[in-house]
Amino acid sequence: MEPTLNLSEMNTLMDIVFLFQSVRDLNVMSQKFLQMLGKIVPYEKAVVFLYQEGHRQCSPCAEVRCGGTMIREYLSTYSQLDYLSWQIFQSQEKVFLESSRIRPEERQNSRFYQEFLRKYDVEYRLILNSRGSSGALLGTVMLFRSQIFTDFSPKEVAVMERLHDHFSAGIETAIRFNHLAVQADLAQKVYKTIPDVMVILDGTLAVREGNESAERFLLQLESSPARQREFFRTIRNCCQEMKEDGELSGDASGPPDFRQIPLLDGTAKVSMIVHPDVQGALSYEFVVIFSQEKFHDPDRSLPPGPAAEQIQQRFFQTLRRQYSLTNRELDLIRLALEGMENQKIAETLHISLFTVKSHFQNGYAKLGVKSRQELFLTYMKYLISEQFRQEFDAQTRKDDYLW
Repeated sequence: MEPTLNLSEMNTLMDIVFLFQSVRDLNVMSQKFLQMLGKIVPYEKAVVFLYQEGHRQCSPCAEVRCGGTMIREYLSTYSQLDYLSWQIFQSQEKVFLESSRIRPEERQNSRFYQEFLRKYDVEYRLILNSRGSSGALLGTVMLFRSQIFTDFSPKEVAVMERLHDHFSAGIETAIRFNHLAVQADLAQKVYKTIPDVMVILDGTLAVREGNESAERFLLQLESSPARQREFFRTIRNCCQEMKEDGELSGDASGPPDFRQIPLLDGTAKVSMIVHPDVQGALSYEFVVIFSQEKFHDPDRSLPPGPAAEQIQQRFFQTLRRQYSLTNRELDLIRLALEGMENQKIAETLHISLFTVKSHFQNGYAKLGVKSRQELFLTYMKYLISEQFRQEFDAQTRKDDYLW
């Protein structure tokens, strides 16, 4: 049954759904969920338990007014006496009331009620069981009320049922994202270990950061001030020209500007990334990759015609095969790499802006990147470096049980 909600309740419900889509820290997501949930499903106490890959071993992820003692007692002793434990671990039911599962006299005569629920003044419980796409138990949400309140209403049960799938998807995505972060952030790993010198300049043309190769190279340049001046003068002149061209066009929707120039005894590949803010003002960032290979044709790093198309096709095939991106996620990434903003993507694909952001969050999590900028850096390095292409294509998932 779909709950009938007023405008304020509907807004809160949508805020909670967006929370599940956007927050990747399980503790933060769960705590904020409980805080926001109280606006549409009032409770006195609440707790969220998460399970280890669907097993009974669980840990508290968030709580409101339960306190450490109540949770410790439940986990150490009373979870085994809980007459709803079978319902929690064995049943496929998503949301249920305690009052619908046991008769009042049986409940009051149970040791669990007499020693635990009565001690903490719990008369009513509403339970949400979060199960993943594989059916494994991910977590349990328990909401508590004392006898001075009435039991949870059918409307409140329906609200929880409506939130179940979003909550489960949020947990799965957060686990996957955190697992990837532990393994290693793909973009950061490549950025730090790529053998070429790579530096990032901000809009003022100041060096913001560099990878390990850049740190060694710049340290060597300090012993030759003339070469050091020539290195930065050439790079900044190129960046300044690109910035001026960008300001003249005033368009951030096109593909990122990319140039290749001779530098010292090698070649620099310079890319400009444009970031429009909410008021339409443009800010700039420059990525410079310097290698010792001799400078030849400006288009050498991005071979013309079929070769470039083949590399691009190979990139998207890898995203589908190795990283399990869906067709819709691939569509959004293609448009983003063409420079299209979220609102324009939504209009082009005839979907909501909220759906666009949701697909990007899922795609970023699968790739191990956190922003459009990191996505573009990964794509750019794929186009430039055959070594990076081989490393990127060879990546395999180490978290198959989450996909």
